[in-house]
Amino acid sequence: MVGDRQPALLRRLRNRNEREQYLTANPCDESHSVFPIEEGSWQDEDDFELIALDANQIEVRGNAIELPTREQYASVGFELMDPDAVHVFECCRFLSENYRNLVLATEQERRFTVPDQLTEMIVLDDWQHPNLAEKEYPSECESFQQLALALETGDVSGYRPTTAGNTHWSNWPHGGTL
Repeated sequence: MVGDRQPALLRRLRNRNEREQYLTANPCDESHSVFPIEEGSWQDEDDFELIALDANQIEVRGNAIELPTREQYASVGFELMDPDAVHVFECCRFLSENYRNLVLATEQERRFTVPDQLTEMIVLDDWQHPNLAEKEYPSECESFQQLALALETGDVSGYRPTTAGNTHWSNWPHGGTL
């Protein structure tokens, strides 16, 4: 593990759930989720992966947003999987295209466990992500290699990937269906 550095590392992280024994032995494995979309009647009562048929709006970070029509989905470039229902992941794709700043994590959310004295090095909106389902690994991916070097050296100037980013939902047509 991290040996003698573990106690110092534990003292530097904040907002941690220290009651879990696992995290004591694995201090960097805690996760924290952000849910910008409020729960509500927009979800189908029988299948939370679907939008309720009678729903007309969704609340994102306190903002009421009209749910899109089928034509609006088509305007951002995809066809709905089911002619009779809209999947939540499809709605999320629409929101990411049209309300990006509302669905992305805020600086406060990104820094939830990060001490104030650590500066934000880089924020990426797009990068070349490995296709894990096809057995591509981060260690083989140029963008991840360059990010690892930036973290090791503290110098982000070396982050200059030659491969175009692929994180836009349109690059992962089966995302949300696996």
